[in-house]
Amino acid sequence: MQDWWLDAVCVGKKWEAVILPTGEMMPFLLRKRLGMRYVLMPQETPIGGYYLQDAERGAETAAAIAKAVDGLRLAYYFQKFPVGQEVALELQKYGFRVTEQWTYRIEDLRDEEAMVRRFSENKRRQLKKAEDLRVDYVLSKEEFYAFHTLCLEKQGKRISYSRDFWRSLYAACAGHEAGQLIGLRDETGALTAAVFVVYDAEVCYYLIPCFDPDYGKSGAGARLVMEALRFAQKKSKMFDFEGSMVPSIANHYRQFGSVARRYYAVEKVYNPLFKLLLGINRIRSRRFFR
Repeated sequence: MQDWWLDAVCVGKKWEAVILPTGEMMPFLLRKRLGMRYVLMPQETPIGGYYLQDAERGAETAAAIAKAVDGLRLAYYFQKFPVGQEVALELQKYGFRVTEQWTYRIEDLRDEEAMVRRFSENKRRQLKKAEDLRVDYVLSKEEFYAFHTLCLEKQGKRISYSRDFWRSLYAACAGHEAGQLIGLRDETGALTAAVFVVYDAEVCYYLIPCFDPDYGKSGAGARLVMEALRFAQKKSKMFDFEGSMVPSIANHYRQFGSVARRYYAVEKVYNPLFKLLLGINRIRSRRFFR
């Protein structure tokens, strides 16, 4: 929710902010298509919405948020609020649909041996298998994008963010010492897995991981998490796997001894036609409304 991050992930678009009567600011990406105004989360931004420091003001703040959002004259509103922000539940009184989301965190990074002991036996076995992979901390942004594209193509998928978006995000994070690329290479020098983590003094996020499916049995997935944790130990207090509602991915994250933490997606439909078009758009993966 910092201005430099929003500048980066809203490249080519415009983000705005509402200052609530309670004094806090609520930033958002406001878009327009087919004459309809709407709010969606920017790409590669798992958390947004509003951050409330004083829980006792939840009801007052919810009323202010509802009034502010309703005043935007939108067709559709959707944001994901930060972990632990129960103020989202208060918005149900004002016609907002609130759904649970889950992320997985390792909340104490101080003792590496203790962390590894909490890994499942399967993940420890994978780590052992991947011992010979070489860690690359100087992986270029261009090679990462090409590698991610290739990994997805091998799975019959397309990359969801453009090269220009990636360059904007990477440059912003590098300029604020808030991002790091980590790669794993085999004995030939070929990339087997890579991740882009973003971080501040509190949390390191496992934001964009990618894996070559040809190396699916190499243990690279577990080793990549381990190296990301080692990096996070130097920068942050906790590690966030950036959530997943996909059961297989959630199970993968749980096997690293992480704990589940709840957050909320907040949605309100003002124009049913927009909701229908958005659903069709997602099915076709055209991302027209992004």
